[in-house]
Amino acid sequence: MRKKCFKKTISLALCIVMSVTMTGTPVLADAFTDGSQSIISENAEIPTVDVESATNCGDVASTEENLTEPALLSETEEKFDNPEYAEFSGGNDAEVVSEFSDDSVPAAQTGGNNVVYLDSRSGNDTNDGSSVENAVGTLAKAIAIANGGIIYLLNPIDINENVTLENVTLRPGRSTMSHMLYIRGDVTLQNIIINNITPDGTPCQFSADPIEVAGTLTIKDGTEIGPFPGKSCIYALPHSTVNLNGGEIQGDKQNIVERGGGIYAFNAIVNVNGGIISGHSATYGGGICAIESNVSLKGGSIAGNKSGRGSGVYLDMSNLFMIEENGKSCQITQNTVTKEPSSKDMHGEGGGIYLVYSKAEISSGTINENTAIATAPDEYGNVFGGLGGAISAKYSEVTIKGDAEICNNSAGYRGGAIYTEGTKDNRCLLNIEGGTISGNHVNGSGAGIFALCSKGIKHNMDVIFCERKEWIGIEERSSA
Repeated sequence: MRKKCFKKTISLALCIVMSVTMTGTPVLADAFTDGSQSIISENAEIPTVDVESATNCGDVASTEENLTEPALLSETEEKFDNPEYAEFSGGNDAEVVSEFSDDSVPAAQTGGNNVVYLDSRSGNDTNDGSSVENAVGTLAKAIAIANGGIIYLLNPIDINENVTLENVTLRPGRSTMSHMLYIRGDVTLQNIIINNITPDGTPCQFSADPIEVAGTLTIKDGTEIGPFPGKSCIYALPHSTVNLNGGEIQGDKQNIVERGGGIYAFNAIVNVNGGIISGHSATYGGGICAIESNVSLKGGSIAGNKSGRGSGVYLDMSNLFMIEENGKSCQITQNTVTKEPSSKDMHGEGGGIYLVYSKAEISSGTINENTAIATAPDEYGNVFGGLGGAISAKYSEVTIKGDAEICNNSAGYRGGAIYTEGTKDNRCLLNIEGGTISGNHVNGSGAGIFALCSKGIKHNMDVIFCERKEWIGIEERSSA
């Protein structure tokens, strides 16, 4: 069958005005389920673009009143100042370089449960590491003594070599620290635990994020990172790469970090090929926050996170690719955006993914059971938040194709599956070439897709359906 493509240009002032040019008679979307592929055909209401109809969704909670619309996040990111760290560059520290030169040799051996104190600034490898006063001076010595046990870091350590760390636990040895690890080399973590439990059992207060990556960090099976309350578990610095191939990056489900509870990437690369990012709370990006970065999702899951925008993934001037590789794909599920606890900082947009000035290509994977919670109407009847149960895109370009599934998401106001918004000066494009959009719900308008042109200028909000002519059925609505 020849591909047929038509374009629906959507221009809105307060509501959507839709014009569809095509031959034949428009057919409502609910009439073209073909059994083999369901595109926006099983949603709770008009499943493509709708403003004025409403459905009831018992799954969506409204919790706040008398709130005003918050301002958009500033696009300017201040340069991060690296905190002080101790670098392995000479003296006893040189032993780390020599002992980790062969990636085939595990950096730690199994079978022990020793506790070792490591002080990269004032420790000495002639010590036995049994106490703060008797701390060893290098990571290599600490790993050898720990023999698969626990290493308490009394000062941050710098790793500037290609190493693999295995079968050991790293914890902060003080109640306050700047951070734990500064990675400049190519470091692989496998079957390693890094968390925030000090020797007396209380959490450490970090002034920066505990793991900072300036080189390449690869996380493999058996690794557990976090939780680190109030901090991003991993901060990917400019020109760095983080590969999550397995393991888990854990949050505590309550303490809120500003950006990226699991991974915060600034001008960096993030590849999620496996593993889990879960239980994080953030203002922007519960699982991943990416600014001027590239994010590739090929496996694993981003689940059970909470934020104000983009509980799964937040993108600001960034690119996202969800694709299948080696039969695996990523799942973004059971994440929630809300206006709580602060209406100023929390926006309730993009339960799964939020984009601003960004681009996303979603050809595989599942975005399901995510929720965008709206406020209760204020005294003037205004509702805030609750935009895009699965995806909320502003001034961005989103392409859905292939085997992508966007199912069973819910929103408290607009766009049970997808909410898109363009303005006079900033165009937004939603391009649907394939995939499944089904079973989504909304308390307000557009259970499938809600597309808004807030300035009412033609061509600044476009929705394109391609490849299957039966997709062109749509209910036309207009408003003054």
